[in-house]
Amino acid sequence: MKRLGDSRKFDKGRPLLQNEAFWLIWFACCVFFNFSLGGGIYGSQVLLCILLTVWIFRNLFSGRVFRLLPVLVAVIAFSFWELIVAGHGNFHFLPEISKILLLGLVTVAIRDLIPKEKMPMVLQFVPLFVASQVAFTYFTGAWDYYDPLLHRFGVPALGSPNTTAYVLAFCLIFLHHSLSNSTETPSRVAGIAGYLVIGVALIATQSRGGLLIYFAGLFFISGRKVRFLLLAASGVAIAIMFFSPLGQDISRVNVVMDLRETGGTSRVFIWQQLAQNLLRHPLALITGMGPGATDFYVAESDLPIQSTHSMVVEIIYSYGVFGTAIFFWILTRLWKGANDNSVELRELSLRKALLAALTVSFLLDSYPLTAQILWFTPVMLYIITASTLRSVALQGPVLLRLEKKLT
Repeated sequence: MKRLGDSRKFDKGRPLLQNEAFWLIWFACCVFFNFSLGGGIYGSQVLLCILLTVWIFRNLFSGRVFRLLPVLVAVIAFSFWELIVAGHGNFHFLPEISKILLLGLVTVAIRDLIPKEKMPMVLQFVPLFVASQVAFTYFTGAWDYYDPLLHRFGVPALGSPNTTAYVLAFCLIFLHHSLSNSTETPSRVAGIAGYLVIGVALIATQSRGGLLIYFAGLFFISGRKVRFLLLAASGVAIAIMFFSPLGQDISRVNVVMDLRETGGTSRVFIWQQLAQNLLRHPLALITGMGPGATDFYVAESDLPIQSTHSMVVEIIYSYGVFGTAIFFWILTRLWKGANDNSVELRELSLRKALLAALTVSFLLDSYPLTAQILWFTPVMLYIITASTLRSVALQGPVLLRLEKKLT
């Protein structure tokens, strides 16, 4: 008689999780099938829940229940604490706390489920999937106009133009690494085409945060000469933007304090309001106001502002001193993982580039908590902390190997 903890029966499904085609289909679903269901639950959250369910059952049936206990205890304690402290009368509490839990738990699950040697495939194919979606959105005219004045480009399945720019910026970093380490002509042609499409789309979003994220990653992944050119180009761009009449036409500096635009250009004003709210509730400095507590109006706006437009501010406002301490502890651990000298130099530069770009994104907006792209951040965190990540060049022609497996 087989015991419940006998892993042999359940491990029969392990080859499926190690198959490149399986993960390609999963990522394609995350990119293309991001539809809205009732109550604002998106397709990516459903896909993450499925992946999380698979991970839980694998641990239960393989006799590794002890690995789940610390995670489950932490989740239950966190949920009850937030519910008791800040759950009363907060209609955004459950959706926001569910996204926090999914983001954390799925990151752990992906580390356990996806074979590390498959991650170079992600660096190559996910950007190509996104580039295909961007091109389809543009040519079908189904783009998301963020406001009637600026006509910013955005992909509805990726959220607002700022969130779209977040994904596009990291996809450019992925492609930069792939192109730098790939020698196969088909891969390079596809990578260059994807790079051009995503680069144009990033500019069309008019997202200053997205451009800063990309330049931060490019700075860390490049050599000294390119870094010098980036610094020089940044200086020229800043001079044009702030000291030239041309800057008012080609940039969005002139709407920095336009309170009618709730997309994040009024960050200073928003942060001032949040600071005043915290000072009116001294206990909240320790416990936080709770997930989804940001909700206020300004006189010039008909819509409520429900985003802090900064992941760091979001953590401080929602979770107080305790949550902030945990957040910076996690960030410190990520920096240690990104500086692991046991990996090859090219991988190390990629890790540093991704983490530098991710840190910039934490300061500028709360992109990782966007429901449509909740799947994207755990993947990046896994790439940063994976113990082994071979380059595309060392993997060989990925397209050819995939074709052989499918046939």
